[in-house]
Amino acid sequence: MKIDMPDDVRMIIRTLMDAGYEAWAVGGCVRDSLLGRIPKDWDITTSALPQQIKSLFPRTIDTGIEHGTVTVMCKGTGYETTTYRIDGKYSDARHPDSVTFAPSLEEDLKRRDFTINAMAYSDEKGLVDLFGGKHDIDSKIIRCVGDPEARFSEDALRILRAIRFSAQLDFEIDGSTLAAASLLKSRLELISAERIHTELENLIMSGHPDRLKLLHSTGIDEIILPELAAAGQSSEGTLDELVSMLESAPHDRRIRWSVLVNRSGNALGILRRLKFDNNTIHTASGLIRFSTARLNGLTDAEMRKLMHDAGSENMPLIFDFRHVIEPGSDYSASEDQYKAIVGRGECTDLKALAVDGKDLISYGIPAGKEVGETLNRLLNDVLDDPSLNKKELLLERIGKDQK
Repeated sequence: MKIDMPDDVRMIIRTLMDAGYEAWAVGGCVRDSLLGRIPKDWDITTSALPQQIKSLFPRTIDTGIEHGTVTVMCKGTGYETTTYRIDGKYSDARHPDSVTFAPSLEEDLKRRDFTINAMAYSDEKGLVDLFGGKHDIDSKIIRCVGDPEARFSEDALRILRAIRFSAQLDFEIDGSTLAAASLLKSRLELISAERIHTELENLIMSGHPDRLKLLHSTGIDEIILPELAAAGQSSEGTLDELVSMLESAPHDRRIRWSVLVNRSGNALGILRRLKFDNNTIHTASGLIRFSTARLNGLTDAEMRKLMHDAGSENMPLIFDFRHVIEPGSDYSASEDQYKAIVGRGECTDLKALAVDGKDLISYGIPAGKEVGETLNRLLNDVLDDPSLNKKELLLERIGKDQK
């Protein structure tokens, strides 16, 4: 079996081997290569100690040297190169308290999470597969290396990683692995919101968001998405509907997250608890806010006001979101109406208004609250009649108001 590795990876492995050490490509890059996918990253494992690795390459970064990891830089790309190791106790259910450098590749591989991630490869010695990873790839199975309860007790995030890999690869989860995930689900309470956010996002953005059902069947949803469970959104019937929506949704994280939390009754609470950035929270909140707004049969003035309230740039997302949560809906005429207003360059916000605060102050409006009130009054006039959006006409209207 031959795996096509980047020249830089081959060079790093060759350099380590020429110096008398063992070296292999390892983990996800081997898995992805066997699946016919292009690996995002290439990781290397070696019998060389960190200082020995550093001595062999002109540029390295100590990215995790306390755990045996040195990043070897080649032409601006980094390759994590890690000494064989045995992990110590996992007090925080996520990271080992300590690591011990291991004497063999086997010791290093058997500490890894799943069989499909516990394979190593070099051109000279071929594939090393001690735990049946190639068989599990061929059988489309996610299976823990060794005892699944031990693996999940060490690092609880592996529970979500199993489900996420199942979704991304369209693999089934081995029965004993799934049972252990359910048994130890409460340990996910020890995992940071940011890591749960990332795994959930990878799941719902995958080609198989139906794996959300595994969260319910194992009871994991009650730990990581209690708001959905409390709102009755994780029952079998509602999950079928939710999954159908996610499967039809555009590949846009803002829309998919909005679909997921839309019926929770506490969308903002979920997004904030999972440490989303303010921009995503703002956008998702807007989509949910306009989830019941009237879109069809609007006059142009009403459409301009909607564009102002929602933000013109958000209208395509709103249409996409509504198509997802209202299967069979037809907003094509409204979308054409929106595009026509944009195409004509009609004003729908203060930035496009032909006058600004400085113009008003120069015209004699006192600086302060009155400037803002006047600008908003003029904007409302322009939303009704876009032909008024000319500086002289707007200033003339101010003059009439002052008389």
